[in-house]
Amino acid sequence: NFMISRLLILSACVALVCGSQSHGSVFLVGGAEDDNNTEIYGGMITAAGGREAVVAVITAPGEDPCCDPDSSWVLYKQIFSSYAPKDIWWVPIDEDHIANNKNPEVAANLSKSTLFFFSGGDQDRVIDSFFVAPNHTDSPALAAIRARFESTEGTVIAGTSAGTACQTAKVMFMDGESYSALVNGSFPYNSTGEDNLLYNPLGGLGFFPLLIDTHFSERGRQGRLVRLLADTQHQPRGAATGFGVDQNTALASTLDPAVFQVVGAAGVWWFDVSNATIAPATTAAAAWTIRGVRASYATRGDTLGSDGRVRPASWKVPLHGRESRPRPETSTNILNSPYAPDYPTTPQFSMVATSLLDSRAGRMAVGRTFETNPRYCVVFDREYATGWAGQDLGRRYVSIENISVSFHPADHHGNCLSCPAGLMHLRDVTGAEDCVTSCPLGFDTDANHTSCTVTPIGSDDVSGSSGGSLQLDVIIAIGLLCVAAIIAIILRRARKVQKQPIQMTPFEEDDDMLLDSVTHESVRSNLDM
Repeated sequence: NFMISRLLILSACVALVCGSQSHGSVFLVGGAEDDNNTEIYGGMITAAGGREAVVAVITAPGEDPCCDPDSSWVLYKQIFSSYAPKDIWWVPIDEDHIANNKNPEVAANLSKSTLFFFSGGDQDRVIDSFFVAPNHTDSPALAAIRARFESTEGTVIAGTSAGTACQTAKVMFMDGESYSALVNGSFPYNSTGEDNLLYNPLGGLGFFPLLIDTHFSERGRQGRLVRLLADTQHQPRGAATGFGVDQNTALASTLDPAVFQVVGAAGVWWFDVSNATIAPATTAAAAWTIRGVRASYATRGDTLGSDGRVRPASWKVPLHGRESRPRPETSTNILNSPYAPDYPTTPQFSMVATSLLDSRAGRMAVGRTFETNPRYCVVFDREYATGWAGQDLGRRYVSIENISVSFHPADHHGNCLSCPAGLMHLRDVTGAEDCVTSCPLGFDTDANHTSCTVTPIGSDDVSGSSGGSLQLDVIIAIGLLCVAAIIAIILRRARKVQKQPIQMTPFEEDDDMLLDSVTHESVRSNLDM
């Protein structure tokens, strides 16, 4: 059937990437995957031997590892059983059973397994359960997994959420929100502070050689990944490049060569800060800034390289000349703040970035954080970017290679863009900004010929009181125009009645058409605002 055909194609892709490598592969999920996601779970089983696969389920990250009916072990046993592997067993190692990481019988069983699946939860629990403290050295159990992975083709390291984050060989994410990361920076894992970006400088288990984050677009974690890359790139286990995996999506790789297959519902972001310009925070008004971060976004069916190069799926075509939008989107909660009362369900960062590549106008797009002290801007520049798009399973997917991204505070007017000489700054009532050669209808050029304005825009609110006033003025003007047109039609009819006092006639057809035209045009104008 259709899904089996897709699974066979995915398996062929994994095999093609594997080539003749002697070590295993990884299948890392961004979290919140559907229990019936055949491409992800079936892909893991296929890569690990199909019906000959031996699945070791590691639930050490979870609060309820085993064996209640609602425990992680019971859930994943049911999921993997539907693919009929040779065997499925629970690895009895967690914070309450750390001594089992030295158990010879457990190590022997691990040596015979072909798929090691790490559940979600807290990645720090995995570190505590499988490393020998305090030296961060392999326990016998971890050594058995590593030996199997490094020596045997067809061995798969898989995980979801925390089970993915713990696989990195670089510094490992522990906790933190993007906005706090931009404002306050990153801290080693033994630091405290609400929403602070915390990381383990010793890294994770080391099965994935690069920095990786999860729940990525849905929780707006682009800010925290960029900040951690910038802060740690010169540390022993730091990195200048890293990946962020969206929910219900997996990054399938064989590590050598560094090629990654995007599997599932959404995509994977890649960031590179090696050539970015960074300005440290000096005062509250001069907050931390980074400009010129390179980024790529590979979506369903694409291949993504460790250098950020995207090889689009065969069903995607170049976007240039095929854009579907008149202009890019903007956002007043670009990093999906959990504190916003109307928490967005659509990943805002990805939405704005892909809309820029999919629009016919504008080189740049902007978004702003929900938090305001300071309010951060995210600015996207597509000058050197390439985009592709395609339709699959009823959804339009857009992929991006080499878009430039900057994170910096808004200016005292609440604006994000600084336009070069010869161009004027334009900001509409939605908060979208652009640099233009001349002001469009409805905007006036200021005295310095540097911006297009209707009324001054305040810095306390993205929409601004003046933006709301502008919108209200336009609505009032349209309403007055409609009233005037209706009065004109009534007077015109009255004159006709006076000329023909005996014969009562309805509106003439051209009057009805005029009324319809005015009404439809006013509605259309109102919607376009």
